Amino acid sequence: MKVVITRLEGEINYSNRNYKSYYIISKDYIPATTIRGAIEYLYLTRFEKIDDRIYTSSAFPIIENRPTAPTHPFMYRVERKSKDMVEDPMAIVNKAKPNLEKAKEPKPSPGSLVVESKEEYYYTRQTIKKKVEMHVAVSKITGSSQKGMLYAYEYVTGVQGYWFLTGDNTELKEGDEIRVGRGRTREGSKLVVEKVYKANLEETKEGVGICLSQCAPKVLGIEALEVKDIWGYYDIYNSWFTSDDIAGARPSFRVLGEGSVIEVIKVKEDFRTAGLNFIISVPDLHTLLKEVKVK
Repeated sequence: MKVVITRLEGEINYSNRNYKSYYIISKDYIPATTIRGAIEYLYLTRFEKIDDRIYTSSAFPIIENRPTAPTHPFMYRVERKSKDMVEDPMAIVNKAKPNLEKAKEPKPSPGSLVVESKEEYYYTRQTIKKKVEMHVAVSKITGSSQKGMLYAYEYVTGVQGYWFLTGDNTELKEGDEIRVGRGRTREGSKLVVEKVYKANLEETKEGVGICLSQCAPKVLGIEALEVKDIWGYYDIYNSWFTSDDIAGARPSFRVLGEGSVIEVIKVKEDFRTAGLNFIISVPDLHTLLKEVKVK
């Protein structure tokens, strides 16, 4: 498994929802389906081929040289309404309940992003800033704007870059440009690969692990994972498809969000290339973030 560290140039849009002509960024991180599709496009331009073996985790922001990661159900607020959170060592593998001496508000906040504080096993929640820009389509015939062709896009600001995990067969190198976005929103932004290195991490084949992509024990009626127990929150899976003639969203269904914890008995079907079930065996979030070497 590899860790990929990227630098963001420009402001990025990776909207996965829209209301009419308003394209909304509903997550503070780039979903695995989006980052994998962007890498496939890079492969297409470099090698003139598609590699169906590519799979990745979701891509999480880097803020002020500190990598973020999704919270898991065994992390708790230090105090009510506080941004500070804490986990016990081995919290994931032991499915540890809160230490009430550390966490006065034993309530998890699944789906949030955190960075590690100066003290080990303590974290601070992060909120990604966004701004809205308007775009207007111009007629090739008249050279002026067209009626009903005004679009609004949300853009992420204040993010230094993104990191993600990927399989050993993914061929990325320093200087590669990963372009994420929809149409013209890809033009002004790119993720530039700063380094790629081997990670001392293992994917979960059996036992307890944390989801770094969306997870689904069953996918459209097919049993992907035989599981003993699940701790987490629900999310919606969807992805975009485009061709020369048509574009739109693939069917959506309910899944588990990033940061959910699953106790796996057996992996029955591999859906990692669909952006699902990228599960890592780590004892706690501290161990995971130690492997993400930004500097």
